[in-house]
Amino acid sequence: MGTKMGIAIAGFAFAATGASSVSAQTMPNEQPTRVEPNTEPNQQTQPTMPPEHMGQPMPAEQMGQTTQTTETTTTLRPVYGDESERMPRGTVRAPANAFEIQLGTGYTQGFGPRIAARGDAPAVSMTRGGLGATLGLAYRASPSASVGVVGSYSMQDAAGGATLRSATAGLDATYHANPFQRFDPFVSVGAGYRMTWDHPGGKIADTFSHGFQLARAAVGLDLRLSKDISIAPIVGGDVNMFLWRSMKGEPTETIRNPKVNGYLFAGVSGRFDLGGYRQAPLPMVGRR
Repeated sequence: MGTKMGIAIAGFAFAATGASSVSAQTMPNEQPTRVEPNTEPNQQTQPTMPPEHMGQPMPAEQMGQTTQTTETTTTLRPVYGDESERMPRGTVRAPANAFEIQLGTGYTQGFGPRIAARGDAPAVSMTRGGLGATLGLAYRASPSASVGVVGSYSMQDAAGGATLRSATAGLDATYHANPFQRFDPFVSVGAGYRMTWDHPGGKIADTFSHGFQLARAAVGLDLRLSKDISIAPIVGGDVNMFLWRSMKGEPTETIRNPKVNGYLFAGVSGRFDLGGYRQAPLPMVGRR
């Protein structure tokens, strides 16, 4: 009886030890889990739902709570748009790819040495003042620049019925410093050819003198009245060298020892733009 009881107790202890060993071998080793933060840029973060709303549609107010960082770049390009659209105060649309007519008038004053007399040809003085007019035809390639041809005509009278008429023709380029503002400073430069007709009065024959307009420059301030019209006060001058002359009925002769003469002018001018389009200021590059 005692022997049987000892054998039963030993068998029970052995079975318990084996079961404990099997359990230790089959249980996985649990390690703590570390949650890494999301550091990727421009990653969209979705809102979380409270446990009591799991399985239900997300409320509309939470749908708009997603956050996303974006960067946008505006392309620099001409903005045509609706030309009837109102512009910000003090800002105007500027003509581009347009045909431009330029008209002007004002006072002209000559200066410099006389053309010396020779034979029957009398000396010709340029130091006279009078009224003048200009006409130009240009291509306004962009709001800031135009190129074209320009001509002028002036009349200077002197005592005793003497008169001096002068005309020019040449090329001209204009740069506009602030074309999208109501007041737009500009500068123009060019060169060409100048001709004069001197009528001394009495029985002396008229003299025709001509030569190169070496340089011409002017500055002004455009005031844009509308998208097609502007007016401006303008001042400028040119320098000339007369190389040839002739008297009525006689052949042309070369002027000996030619001198440099000049003209100053001041007045008003107007621009009339036809065709093309009226460009708005270019947008700036920005972020949002």
